[in-house]
Amino acid sequence: MMPRRMRAHTALAEEKYSLPVYPVLINILPPSSTVTVSDRFETSFLGLRSRQDYRVINLWQVDASIVFEQSISTLLPFVPCTGWRGA
Repeated sequence: MMPRRMRAHTALAEEKYSLPVYPVLINILPPSSTVTVSDRFETSFLGLRSRQDYRVINLWQVDASIVFEQSISTLLPFVPCTGWRGA
């Protein structure tokens, strides 16, 4: 369901703003072991193929020090405390 929604929102944003769109999916928490997170949506219908790629960022895999080094304060609520080795 999410990949189809990513494709739809990307197309709507491109249409509305007349600009290229770089779609990104940000996962705050790891999914359950039964869920596979895709980085694209592909479909075909009557011989026509469609594909929408998007970048996946898993916040639990991002080094927390980057948030502090680059002053990205909007991401502070999502920084895992165990991942930061501050002074």
